Amino acid sequence: MTPDKDAQIVEVEGRKVRLTHLDRVVYPADRMTKGEVITYYVTVAPVLLRQLKDRPLTRIRFPEGVDGQKLFEQHVPRGVPS
Repeated sequence: MTPDKDAQIVEVEGRKVRLTHLDRVVYPADRMTKGEVITYYVTVAPVLLRQLKDRPLTRIRFPEGVDGQKLFEQHVPRGVPS
């Protein structure tokens, strides 16, 4: 992992998760930051996860925001809890 002086470590169900660049704008039209997107998903997770359980999932990532390059992930990344 690349050192990041602004990185935050949070614990989620006993696992440590490293969060970086929380102030990065990922949705320019709304000026929504990565931190705000994470807060949204944490808020809706109890309902969303019930809907996603046992379903195939393709994740589209936008590391530099929605106007940047997109990456498709169809395989479960290493380290993902069951």
